[in-house]
Amino acid sequence: MGVIMPWLETVFSSRERTRYTMDGAGLFVPAPLPDLRRALEAAELKAGELFWDLGSGDGRVVFLAAEMGAHARGIEADESLFRQATDIQKSVCPATSAATEFTRGDFLDCSFEEPDVIFYYGGGAPRRQHELYTKLERDMHPGTRLIVFRTSRRPPLNLRSHLNSHPPEYHILVG
Repeated sequence: MGVIMPWLETVFSSRERTRYTMDGAGLFVPAPLPDLRRALEAAELKAGELFWDLGSGDGRVVFLAAEMGAHARGIEADESLFRQATDIQKSVCPATSAATEFTRGDFLDCSFEEPDVIFYYGGGAPRRQHELYTKLERDMHPGTRLIVFRTSRRPPLNLRSHLNSHPPEYHILVG
């Protein structure tokens, strides 16, 4: 397993237990960096690939993907979380700033044709999840890896399973 950069540990260790609820969009639950790193490594994230985090919260997954060499984009609807991520991007991690991008908005408004790897924290309202999974199935290009994190149930998608972690912590599906 790769090493997590010290600045990531420093920035995000104090935020591990903070949880946020957003109006209708879902729940933000910060995940520990080692768990996220294992999921990205299991998805075989490679340098130069385009990585998207849907509902990127404070940006931790985006920064981790950038540290692994990906061009990483976070899409976040909540203004407060979006500002946290962009503040961290500007002040703490100038080394990864060129490889990271944050967009404020609803990820359901995006087309998923571009990214090589997509990360989604498996939570939120069932109706929104259904909309997302329908859109992902339609838009993802062949070979795109989808990481659905922190869910014990396999997402109802007609994509082939690449890996299901044990105990169920994440599913990696391939378009």
